[in-house]
Amino acid sequence: MDPRALAPLLLLLCTQALMGQWIRSYTTGSGDNRVERLANGDALFHPDRGPSMVRATPNGNIVWDRNYGVAIQAVAEQASGALVALCVVPHSTLPGLGHPAIMFLDAQGQATAPLKVIDVDVQGYHWFDLALAPNGNIIVSTHNGSGAGSVHAFDANGGHLWSRNGNGRTPSRTVCGSDGSIYGVYGPLLMKWSATGDLLWRKSISLSGSSLVLWDIIITGGIPVALALHGVTGQLTRPALVMFSTDGAVSNAVTWELAQFEHSASYLGFSGTPNGAIAIAASFTSNTPVVQRGALITTYVDPVIANTRCEEVDLGYTTLHDVAASDGDGCYVMGYSTTNGTQAAAMLMRTNSSWWLGDCARQLQTPLNILLAPVMANSTGQLPLPLTANISTRPVVPTVGTHTVYPVCGAGDRSAINLRVMLGGPYDTNTGTMRGDLRNNGMVPLTEPYTALGYTSVGAAGGITTPYQLGFGDAQAVLDWIFVELLEPNGNVVSTRTALVRRNGTVTMPHGSATVVFHVPAGNYHVRVRHRNHLAAVTATPIALGASAVLDLTTSPTYGIEAQRTVNGVAMLWPGDVNGDGIVKYTGLNNDRDPVLVAIGGTVATNTVSGWYTGEDVNMDGVIKYTGTNNDRDIILQTIGGVVATHTRQAQSP
Repeated sequence: MDPRALAPLLLLLCTQALMGQWIRSYTTGSGDNRVERLANGDALFHPDRGPSMVRATPNGNIVWDRNYGVAIQAVAEQASGALVALCVVPHSTLPGLGHPAIMFLDAQGQATAPLKVIDVDVQGYHWFDLALAPNGNIIVSTHNGSGAGSVHAFDANGGHLWSRNGNGRTPSRTVCGSDGSIYGVYGPLLMKWSATGDLLWRKSISLSGSSLVLWDIIITGGIPVALALHGVTGQLTRPALVMFSTDGAVSNAVTWELAQFEHSASYLGFSGTPNGAIAIAASFTSNTPVVQRGALITTYVDPVIANTRCEEVDLGYTTLHDVAASDGDGCYVMGYSTTNGTQAAAMLMRTNSSWWLGDCARQLQTPLNILLAPVMANSTGQLPLPLTANISTRPVVPTVGTHTVYPVCGAGDRSAINLRVMLGGPYDTNTGTMRGDLRNNGMVPLTEPYTALGYTSVGAAGGITTPYQLGFGDAQAVLDWIFVELLEPNGNVVSTRTALVRRNGTVTMPHGSATVVFHVPAGNYHVRVRHRNHLAAVTATPIALGASAVLDLTTSPTYGIEAQRTVNGVAMLWPGDVNGDGIVKYTGLNNDRDPVLVAIGGTVATNTVSGWYTGEDVNMDGVIKYTGTNNDRDIILQTIGGVVATHTRQAQSP
């Protein structure tokens, strides 16, 4: 019997922000299904270890539907648009228990070369995984469930490059970094190989008093992130994220309690985008009754957000297996639904970008809902309607049941602002933007600098950005990190955030959202902006913050007298607070001029120092200079008035 005839597959495009809503159904296999998102936005889906693959457009139209007669484990798209599939050749075809093989296909799913068989027998329960390196090399890992296996590398045409025995520790999931290095996970282990197959390190990840099983791994925003199952004695198993640096050190670990499910996590799908967004398709097993419920979770690699924010939607009586995400237009989610505890219709769901709500930055005027098909007779929940037609279209029925998104943050504990600010040191009067030398020279750190500088965080500490965010050029290029505070009318600081400021003055969250979110209730607050070598400025009066507010500090009144420098009608923070004490001084005790001289050596005034990310680089051009064109000392003198060297300028705040 053709397994594709077991159950229909539903493609559901949803949420309020779209032009229309619809359901498409296809005849395909059910069970543990996988989905890949292709470069042009198409979806490629297939049963895990099943013989068939289907390619569909974002509108749900089938491009092709093919059966290959081999067990397909994983699929990836090459830069040319051609496809590479990892499959298992049955023992009826080749002697042995089954052999992994690479299958080469064109974009239409047609084979372009003979199967490339890897000389490894499959023994019992097994994992295979496939990863593509940036140079097109194909990486295959094999694993038999007992630790035995190997890692293999082939060129883009299937030519064998090298094989490495896992020495009892071979990854069940692998991914390639931008430099071609290979990361893999198995159980509590994280492993890394070079592009040429050298084992660089192998580390065991553990948490005191609990278990942590690394389930899958991706690289998002340039950061290796593992999806894990976190177990504590006497508690339910929960999904967790573990974020690593490239040397394997744990930089952050996050787990969530999804109270509305109160189930144990079982199946998990995992996907990321270049800008650091993460999507998890999770299934939870309840005890009474014993059924599967599905949830889609989104967050970001920014630890501030990941530690405090995620969004999830209860998809009812569904089991979710996989997710494939993109930056701009949402994600595909794969799973199946059940009828009275029995597996029924396989399901593919497509969402739009409104799902990227990891920081609750988007305020929804009405709840975001997933619309499912009409309820089946005698069913236990909202289920897709079984259809038998190979390709058919059904409109969404407006009266069907819905499942609402439950934001962890809730509507009452967020204040958001769209903010713009200019820094006087790097401001370029010719362009009306700030110079981007620090980013251009690779000097902007991925981790915010203010914690190390001793700034006091309230509510959400820390912040991390990604190479993706630092890759933007022109006016959207990142200039530096800033520190934003909310003050009550009496001057007490109630919340802080580290954020990025771009050359055009736009302030964004570390993951790129232009809405800066604070974890406090809506209300009236002063907004204060601080920078590591500029004087802070604060709004003249408290402003109303809630779902969103707009504040342009280049034109809005600020507290005090001449609290900002004004150039051609543009207000900007005063530069020159080299030592960060809130006062710009040219002479005397704790002045800001002497540190510039010390930084260049303290003796020869014409010396310069390049490549230092420090406060002495007042104009932020990447070079510390005491004399000559574009020096940093003169800016300090100009800030205090430019004539009387003993004058000072001080930050002003209520």
